[in-house]
Amino acid sequence: MTNDNRGYEPVAAEDPVNNLPVRPAQALWVHFVIDAAVAFVASAVLLWFFGTPFWVMVVVALILGIIATPLTRRWEHDQLEARKHQAH
Repeated sequence: MTNDNRGYEPVAAEDPVNNLPVRPAQALWVHFVIDAAVAFVASAVLLWFFGTPFWVMVVVALILGIIATPLTRRWEHDQLEARKHQAH
């Protein structure tokens, strides 16, 4: 068995961290929408199994989104600060 690359030459990968632009954290409402959507998807299957009404699933997802929003925004902010300091 031969190990041919079928004409593909290996390319040296550049450091992706240094190529990313510095940017501020996303707006708080963006985090809320994404967190609520993820919470809905994650909890809907379990709640649907127990026969929970749809509106209750939505309320649970909104509450979980409200709880998660400050956490995810802080995590994003910390990661962006680390990226900014690592790039310099």
